[in-house]
Amino acid sequence: MKSNLLLIILILITIFSLSFASALSFEGSKKTFEYFGKDTTVLTKEHNCVEINPNWETLKKETGILGMILHLSMPQNDKTFLVVKDPTDNPIRHKSIVGVNIAFKYTYEDLQNNLLFVSLEDIKSYEQGTIKICGYTNSESNITVYKDSELGIYKIPYFECKESFSKTPTVSQYKVGQKTPIEIKFKNCGYADANLSVFWDNELFTKWFKLNEGDPSWTGILESDKESTISYMFTPLIAENFIISPAFLHYTTDGYKFTTYSNPVIVGTVPYLDTVNCELFISKHNYSIGEEADIEIALYNDSMRGKDFELVLEKKDQTEKKHIIIPAQESASELFAISENEEAISDLEIYLLKEDQNLRKLCGTDSIGFTRETNNYLPYAILLLILISIGTIVYYYYLM
Repeated sequence: MKSNLLLIILILITIFSLSFASALSFEGSKKTFEYFGKDTTVLTKEHNCVEINPNWETLKKETGILGMILHLSMPQNDKTFLVVKDPTDNPIRHKSIVGVNIAFKYTYEDLQNNLLFVSLEDIKSYEQGTIKICGYTNSESNITVYKDSELGIYKIPYFECKESFSKTPTVSQYKVGQKTPIEIKFKNCGYADANLSVFWDNELFTKWFKLNEGDPSWTGILESDKESTISYMFTPLIAENFIISPAFLHYTTDGYKFTTYSNPVIVGTVPYLDTVNCELFISKHNYSIGEEADIEIALYNDSMRGKDFELVLEKKDQTEKKHIIIPAQESASELFAISENEEAISDLEIYLLKEDQNLRKLCGTDSIGFTRETNNYLPYAILLLILISIGTIVYYYYLM
C-alpha cells in the first residue's frame, strides 16, 4: 500500500515538474511577453500550427537575445517533428555553422526535459508578421504546446552571430606531408558569461590527416563580448580533397545545454609531385641501329621541402627507373641512354612516380627512329654526270 502511495506521489511530482519546467529556465535573465494565450494547444494532423503575432517594435527596444522557450510534449519517432516559421513562412533553421544554418526540424531528440529553446535573433529585424509553430504528425500522434511556453528577450550567452565561431586555415594551399596551421576563433556575442567547452573529435579523420602540434580544444569561462582563439597543426596524408570536421562548442545556461558548430574546413591538397617541374630534351630523332640515343630530363623542385621519387622511362614493354632526391628549390638533370639492335621506332614516355602516394606526373612523350646505316652515292653520281656533261660540251665545241 505504501509503495503504491509513493509511486503516485512520484508521478504527481514529475507531472508538476514538467508543467513548470519552462518557467524555471533562464530565471533572472529574461523579459518575457505573453503571446501564447491561456490555453494549451495540441497540434494534430488537421490542426498543425499555432501562430503568435509579436510587437516587433517593442522587441527591438529590448537588450538581449530574442527567442522562444517552448514547453512541449511529442512522441519519440522520426515521423513527428516541429518546425518554426518566420513571417515569410520560411523555416527558421538551427544548428548554425558560421551563420549558415543547416537544419530546421526539431524532434523529440532536441528536447531537454520537455523544453526547446528556439533562437529568433536572425528575424529580429522584421517590422511585422506572425511566427508559426507547426507540428508535422500522423493520425496516431500529436504534439502538445503547453500554455507556459514563452517568447522573450534573454540575457544569455550566444555564439551564433555571424563568424562568432569559425575555423580558419592560415594558408591557401595544402601539401601532402607538410604541417599546416589552423585557427579556431570563438566570440561570446551574447549578454552573459559562458562556461565553455570547445572540442574537435579528430579520431574520425585520421585517415586523411594527422594532428601534429597544439590542442584543438578549450575549456573555460568566456565573458560577454569577449573572444578567444586556439590553434593547432595538422599534416595532410593523401593528395585528395577532404573535410576537417567542425569544432563543437558547448555551454549550459540554467540547466539548458546549448551546442554550436563551427564551419568545416574543406582541404584541397597540393599533390606531392605538383611542385616538381620536369622537361624532356632529345637532341635528334634519327639514329643508326646499335647507336645510343641520349634522353635528358631536366628537373626542378619548386617547394620548400626536399622531394624523393622515381623517374621512369617506358618504351614498348621495357621500363627503366631511377630514384631521384632533390633538395628544396634546387634543380637536377638525369640521362637515359637507349638503343635498338634492329630497325624500329621507339615510342617513349617519361614520368615521375611516387608509389606510396599513388601519384604519377607526366614529363613528356616522344619517338626516336633507328635504321640501318647505308652508303649514299647519289650526290657523287650526280656530280660525276655533271662533270662528264661539261667535258663533252667542251670537247665538241672547242677541241674539234
